Amino acid sequence: IATLEDKIVPRAVVAVLKAVGGVVEIADDPVEAANLLRVRRSMHPAMERLGTTLIEDVSVPRSAMPAMFEVIARIEVEHGVIIPTVAHAGDGNLHPNFIFEGDEVPEHIWNAADAMFLAALQLGGTLTGEHGIGLLKRRWLADELGDDQVQLQRDIAAVFDPLGILNPGKVFCPASGLCTQSVGVRARNPSNSCTNCSDVGLLGEQLHPRHRRDRSRQALRRLHRRRRHLVR
Repeated sequence: IATLEDKIVPRAVVAVLKAVGGVVEIADDPVEAANLLRVRRSMHPAMERLGTTLIEDVSVPRSAMPAMFEVIARIEVEHGVIIPTVAHAGDGNLHPNFIFEGDEVPEHIWNAADAMFLAALQLGGTLTGEHGIGLLKRRWLADELGDDQVQLQRDIAAVFDPLGILNPGKVFCPASGLCTQSVGVRARNPSNSCTNCSDVGLLGEQLHPRHRRDRSRQALRRLHRRRRHLVR
């Protein structure tokens, strides 16, 4: 924080946080600031020591952040998982990180993620504040938008991409019609049998890069095979 004027608002925020039991550190020089940022940037390498990391993001109104943290703590207990969480507190964007063993995301992790996604929506939030819907979250998209809105967006996409060859599988299942993993209540069963989703769905959100590379290559090969089939 470079000037006295810059400090006025942060100091007021610090006072509020401390009044409710928060612990706050403010950097007054570049070296101290760099050290604080280093702590933040070290979180994901530190989590890697615990196991494979599924990096998530949800966003809720700032006023709902305490409730969201309480939900995450409850999900940890109910599902027997570890969910270290960091946040862009200024805009309500949280990064819950699901820890598990192995290279495939187990079903109990999906169940915990399902509970977290639905809680964020119930608190007036959104499925993603930063990473996007991509592959993983398409099965929950209708819970946020509704089936009619999802179908409308699919229809618009089909106008510009009737063969489904532009970034296939992202946001919407490449199968014709609405995928069973993308619609309402059915979205809450991560083990549904849509082969189009199951082929690429486990790549969806962010695994730690160490666990992503091989699986990304495999998914790209599958998508290229589908693209050649569609072009023919």
